[in-house]
Amino acid sequence: AYSAAPRHHLTVWYPSVGIYAARQGSWVLGAKFGSNGDSHNHNDTGSITVYKDSRPFLIDIGVESYTKKTFSPQRYEIWTMQSGYHNLPTICGTDQKDGVEYRAENVMTELTGAEPSISMELAAAYPDAGAVVPGLTYSRRVTLKKSSNTVVLEDHTNAQDVILNFITYEKPVILFDGKLSIGEASASFEGADLLAIETLPITDARLKTAWDHDLYRIRLKGNDASFRLTIQ
Repeated sequence: AYSAAPRHHLTVWYPSVGIYAARQGSWVLGAKFGSNGDSHNHNDTGSITVYKDSRPFLIDIGVESYTKKTFSPQRYEIWTMQSGYHNLPTICGTDQKDGVEYRAENVMTELTGAEPSISMELAAAYPDAGAVVPGLTYSRRVTLKKSSNTVVLEDHTNAQDVILNFITYEKPVILFDGKLSIGEASASFEGADLLAIETLPITDARLKTAWDHDLYRIRLKGNDASFRLTIQ
């Protein structure tokens, strides 16, 4: 018999726009691993979003109400456009630049099996950091693990000054060193120290249509060449 129920591919990859989406167990993962030259671009290449049981965990904030500034040379002065307000690192005190040349490189995807994943090299999106660290490297890999029903994000870099930013819908609660409770999920991390948990006030009318309360930014200070975040 014919079923009208929608069919969802478990994992999809659209290389022309650098969009990846995967489902596994309780999790839905989205990732932008393209360039910062898209129409209506945000500087967010390498950023991910994560939902658990249809609830937001790591999020993309979206865009505030359109103004003249939104479409002006000052566009990237707007905080929601900046990579520091996405699930991305700040490297050597600098964020990503806008333009097609600031992009993910060496993107590799795993679309089948029990551990769908995507990985890439992100250094090209951070030209100001590259000027500070000759031969800058910053690789990121994110994997959905069916066996443990977890999402694992792994970063590796030769930069000494890295702050990792993560935007959440639910307010993070510190459980103990290296572990946070965030809504119905938890996050544990290695290779970094907790720097701050900030409240991001949602006052803009357009953002209020997407979010019914303030959002939060976790900031972690990297203390090793490798960082690992496990969400469960």
